[in-house]
Amino acid sequence: MSMMRDRWWRAPATLCGGLALSLMPLVVSAAEPEKLPLPNDPPAAVKPPQTKAVHLEEAIRWALEQQPNIAAARASLAAAQSGQMALENLRAIPLLPGSHELPIRRKQAGLGVCAAEAALKLAEQETVYAVTRTYYSVLFAQAQENVAREAIELLQKTRAKVEEALKGKNPNIKKSDLKRLDVYIAMGQTRQEEAAQGTQRALAALREAIGIGPECCLAITDSQFPPVRDGLCKGDLIQLALAHRPDLRRAQLFAEIVYLEADAQGKACGPAVRTFAAGADIHAKPAPQGIANGEYRPGALNPEMPTLLVGKKCDRVQRATEFGVHATSLVEKTRGLVVLEVEDAFFRWSETSSNVRRLAGVSAQADEVAKEAQDALTDVGNAEDAVRTQVLAAQVKAQYNEAVFHHALVLATIERATGAAFCLHPAMAAPAK
Repeated sequence: MSMMRDRWWRAPATLCGGLALSLMPLVVSAAEPEKLPLPNDPPAAVKPPQTKAVHLEEAIRWALEQQPNIAAARASLAAAQSGQMALENLRAIPLLPGSHELPIRRKQAGLGVCAAEAALKLAEQETVYAVTRTYYSVLFAQAQENVAREAIELLQKTRAKVEEALKGKNPNIKKSDLKRLDVYIAMGQTRQEEAAQGTQRALAALREAIGIGPECCLAITDSQFPPVRDGLCKGDLIQLALAHRPDLRRAQLFAEIVYLEADAQGKACGPAVRTFAAGADIHAKPAPQGIANGEYRPGALNPEMPTLLVGKKCDRVQRATEFGVHATSLVEKTRGLVVLEVEDAFFRWSETSSNVRRLAGVSAQADEVAKEAQDALTDVGNAEDAVRTQVLAAQVKAQYNEAVFHHALVLATIERATGAAFCLHPAMAAPAK
């Protein structure tokens, strides 16, 4: 009784203490009123956004530290580990519901932790891919902007010579030549503006992939794409993917957990028994849906398991076994999608690498021809040929940059498709500028 009285009197005291602490900010604010700005006060200085110069490896490290997707996956892993620990701390008491299948539940919880670890690894790999892709997008937009700027400068020099010849009443020059140059210059300025806006959009996407806000301005320090890779083997890439893909590993673990459910239902008694899905949201990450319009992309299977199985023991076991067959099909479907992704990336690598090799020499030749035509522009009668050559050179260099960009994206896709077993090293080759 004395202990109960002590607790009875301690509770109001604790409550009063909590009220006193909660009222302290009100007392402080009453004693020190906030100073409001006066109409004549100068506006508060706004801090300019910080500029952060990053290269690709640093951007990836930064993203792995603060990307919310990774933080969420780590929290899910911690929750799975806590759930496993909670089951380990339970002690089976005979004749109580759930005591007979407790060892199986512990096995399922351990497999669930492994699945959460695979999900964390998958989130990290997806983050690396997102940062790599958006980083290369910034490089591509900047390279295209440089191509447009150089083309405009050459065209403006040509225009100045044509305008001077037109003032000198050169019979080989017409006003239509000057107008034609103005059209080409305007088209080049449009392409330059498009590339500049593309750079800003790509930087915004890169900030999101890293996990930072608009208060930080990024400056890209790299200016080169990865070199053309040789000697890739489709069969080797498929084997690497099947051995290292986290999503395939997670599907396999899910199938093991589902098959253990049949054993748990065989140990449990009663007309209604909860499944492992009662303590885990197996549909938290829905499978991607397929596309069958202009683009074809097959969809994945969703996991299935109700939170409660009802019926006799034999009926519950049979139903859990049938869900195991569905989980096996999910594994096979996931394996097929992994193989398809690797094959598609391999064929695109073969195409883009050939395009880069083919356009590399042509781009250099077109650039040399355009500069020679500009230097040889003494007789403005050949101005039209010089302009045509300059425009063609700009188009070839822009097409080469696009081929290099697509090749870089394919290499990043192969890295992602193989579960990072194929490493994309940032040994770079300069694009055309």
